[in-house]
Order: sequence, then C-alpha cells, then structure tokens
Amino acid sequence: MLLLWWWSLDFPFFWDNVLLSSLFADWFYDNGMNAFILGSEIDCGHPPFFGWYLAAWWSALGKTLWVSHLAMLPFLVGIGSFLFLLLKYFVRESEKFISLLLLLEPTFLAQCTMVSNDVVQLFGFLMAWCAILYRKWIWVIPATLVMTVVSIRGAVMVFALFVGGLILNKIRDQEWAWSRIVYFVPAGLLFLLWNGYHWKETGALLVGNNPAWAEHYQAVTIDVLVKHLIVFVKVFLDFGRLFVWLGLLVFMVKTKGRFTQKQKEIVYPVAGMLVVFALVLFSNTNPIGHRYLLPFYFFPLLLLLTYFEHPWTRLKKGIFVLVGIGLLTGHLWVYPPTMAQGWDSSLAHVPYFELKAEAMGFIEKEGIDPTEVAAPFFMYRPAEITNLSNEFPALTRFESPISNQKYILFTNVSNDFSDDDIALLEKEWEVVFYKKKMGVFVVLYSSE
Repeated sequence: MLLLWWWSLDFPFFWDNVLLSSLFADWFYDNGMNAFILGSEIDCGHPPFFGWYLAAWWSALGKTLWVSHLAMLPFLVGIGSFLFLLLKYFVRESEKFISLLLLLEPTFLAQCTMVSNDVVQLFGFLMAWCAILYRKWIWVIPATLVMTVVSIRGAVMVFALFVGGLILNKIRDQEWAWSRIVYFVPAGLLFLLWNGYHWKETGALLVGNNPAWAEHYQAVTIDVLVKHLIVFVKVFLDFGRLFVWLGLLVFMVKTKGRFTQKQKEIVYPVAGMLVVFALVLFSNTNPIGHRYLLPFYFFPLLLLLTYFEHPWTRLKKGIFVLVGIGLLTGHLWVYPPTMAQGWDSSLAHVPYFELKAEAMGFIEKEGIDPTEVAAPFFMYRPAEITNLSNEFPALTRFESPISNQKYILFTNVSNDFSDDDIALLEKEWEVVFYKKKMGVFVVLYSSE
C-alpha cells in the first residue's frame, strides 16, 4: 500500500478528483480559507472540506503533486491500522499470512494512488466499524464526523453504519441497543448544519448551485432502476472480484450455508448496511460508480479469509491462489470503448497520464490551437489543475453534437462519448495522433 503511494507521488489528478480534490482546493487556495461556498461552476453539492484540507497543505508546503499525495499519507496509514484491527478480530493469529488477500483489493489499490476524498471516507468508515466491533463507541464520533465533511455519500454511510451496529449488537448481545444512536448524532447535526448553511447561501439543497448537477438527482424510472441493479451487481464482480465470490460459493456449498458466530458478525451487519446504502443509491438517476462501494469490497474478502483456517487443505490452497491471481489480474480488465468502465477503480488507467502528455506535446508541436480541440470532462482541464504545473493549456470541453467540433481528443478512459459518437468518429473522422499502452489509448481526431 505504501509502496503504491510512493510510486504515485507524481500522478496527476484524475477523473472526479479533478473536481472534488484539485478544483475544490484551488478555490480555497485562490479565494481564501474562509470561502466555504464554492463557485457555481464547481459546486456539486458535496461539502468542500477535503478541498480545504488539501489547500492547507498547499499553503504550508507548496502547491505540487507530491504535497497533494503527502496529504493522503495519514489516511492511508490509518486505513492500514484499521484493516489490521479487522483482521485481528476475525482471523486467527496463526492465519495472518492469508490477510495479504485483503490488501489486493483492486479498487482500494487504485484509490491509494490518488488524491481522493474516497480514501478519507474509507478511513472514517473503517475507524467507525472498528470502534463498533471493539465496543469503543466514543471513537464513532470523530470517525463519522470525518465521513460527513467530505461527501454527501459519506453522510448516508454514517446512517448505514448505525444500522450495521444495531444488527451486530443484536447478534452479540441479543439486544438492539438503540441508545447507541447518541454517538451518531454529532455527524447528523453537522450534516444538517452544513446543508442548511449551503441552502441559505445558494438556494440549493443537497445538490450544487448549478443546473447541470441537478440532472443527476432526478427521480428514477423503472428502466433506470433496472440499470442501477445491474451495475450494482457488476461492480461487486468487476476487476477480479468475481473470483472472491466463486471461492465463497465453494466454501458455502461445503458448509451447507451455515455460518460461525464470527461469520454472522460479518454477513448480517454488512447486508443491513448495504441495503440501506443501496436504497439511497437507487433513489436517484446519478450513475453508480465503483468507488461508491469501496468500503464494502473488503467484507467478502474478510469472509473468505475466515474459511482459510487449519487444516490447510489442497482445496484451500487452490482457492487462495486463484483469488490472489484473479485480484492481481483484475487491473488488466479493460472493456471496449462503448462499455462504461470504472477507470478510477483499478490500476488499468495509469498509462493514461503518459499518453495524455504525449498527445498534448503533439498538439503543441503541430501548432494546433488548443481552443479548437474538444475533450471530455476531466481531460480538457489545463495542467495547472491536473498536474499543478504549466505543462499544457486548457482545451475545450466536449459537448454533443460532435459535428460542432474541429478536433476531438478521445480516450477510452472517458465514458463521456455515446456509442453513436464513437462509431461516427471511427468511421468519418481522420486520425492525426494515436498512441496505445496496456489497454489505454488516446486519439486525436480531425474533422477536416
């Protein structure tokens, strides 16, 4: 985990982190640390306090990529500590070597290389769950406060944690212990306070002060609900996680679906939390991203580890190796450009940084006007935002129809283009630049 962090110290901001990390932090850096209401062009409704945290690091040590990644180190160390506590609770001391599987979770490893508020949210979630497991309830308060100040989704997960804690308490102590809600009240009050303030200042509640964001929070129709369900299942199988579920299936067949006490303490509380979280995810039209469910990916792996107790049979060895290889090779799972992919949820995206730099070098060398080149939402931003440097200028944000564009910088790392747009580009536009590396490609198309 820490080796990945060290390796990624010069990785630029990527995907949603261009907005939720870099642009948020840039706002505070330029406008002052008290400017809590973001500009309407970047205000998407999420609390901006991770951006504030990052801007504080920039102010102290300099506005660079390595400082940005350094700001993530305390959270990564904390996550490692909480994962150790989870393993200590559920896995025998003599079985600790098998815990390596937990650290191979693909989306977690990908997020370790990013400056991401999802890492902060994961830190808070694991801290809160460990506090609940070890009956150190007072620590739920700071953990849930951290989750609430970085994202609306974090606040939803706080309520899910409360439900999970109730179920766990019922399993262990045969009582619901509703009084534990007192430890979640501060986070709830903070959530109400921030959203009340945001609504008073902008007139927008839970969504950004920009009509463009509102389209993601419309009421769902049946077809959208079905799509959400399909995607929800897919993300739990993606990037090699399929092999985790196959391993669990084998063990559950052998044990006839019976769970030990410790296994019940994983399965039932997590199922309760997942139902609560899913109900909120399914209630609006916002697409479900892989990273939204990051904390939940650890639990199937944790459950699998509980089956790897002595005796160490050939079957267990085989499943251990299969799952390990499956998770490692999950970073090689790349779908066709017409299929949406969670590029920020595996290491498959890493070659993009090099290819984007080469493409921008080509544009400069050929004397192409950057304002005539359209690119998707995270790709059109200048290096000042993505790389914290002056390496290349901003491009024009891509908007349909593509017939309005002179040049289009396309990459399969973007999900912004429709199938029809992709087909039209491939059929009728001229390729003036093309580079591919390990499943990722960047193409500059010209309409002339």
